[in-house]
Amino acid sequence: MRRSSSRTSWCRITPSDLAWTWCRRGPVVAQPFAGRGDLERLRDLGGDDISHVTRTVELVVDALSESDTPLIGFAGAPFTVASYLVEGGPTRDFGVIKSLMHADPQLFDDLLERLVSITISFLRAQVEHGARALQLFDSWAGALSRDEYERFALQATRRCSRESRISTCRPYCSAWAPVSCSTSWPGRAARSWHRLARRPRRGTTKGR
Repeated sequence: MRRSSSRTSWCRITPSDLAWTWCRRGPVVAQPFAGRGDLERLRDLGGDDISHVTRTVELVVDALSESDTPLIGFAGAPFTVASYLVEGGPTRDFGVIKSLMHADPQLFDDLLERLVSITISFLRAQVEHGARALQLFDSWAGALSRDEYERFALQATRRCSRESRISTCRPYCSAWAPVSCSTSWPGRAARSWHRLARRPRRGTTKGR
């Protein structure tokens, strides 16, 4: 697979496996996902991994309590997260991840399976600490054709939407934390989104 050449020298890279850092272009991965052996590096998400997030959620929920303003939790959708992991950072052509998708679809499916599990844990943790709605961001879905989106991204997003719901006594949530999804793709592919779930849900679709 061809490695993207879009990185710039002033991005600071951390040495740990699959560690994230930030530069002016967005998140950059120290050692990008390159093969089946890297699945071992994607372990289950633990509470200590996101304690700073859940504590922040609690603080914001407490600050919003007087006005009963709901807090929206969020996460990157599996395909978008996979794009960063495989490409190593932001990219314009998505050549590396598309090569993986088409050359080894089983490996790509296994990667998304791990990311789905991690994403669900992350979303559920936010609800457990006070978030009252959830939003998934699939920022890079627009890089896929309609057929690619339905084959390589839709099912993972659907699972995150379905399995991140948890029971809650908050009336606002109507027995679960509602899930909204935001994505962008060419106009015809927007119809794929309407098959994500049988029930109506909040969300935005930005088509062209």
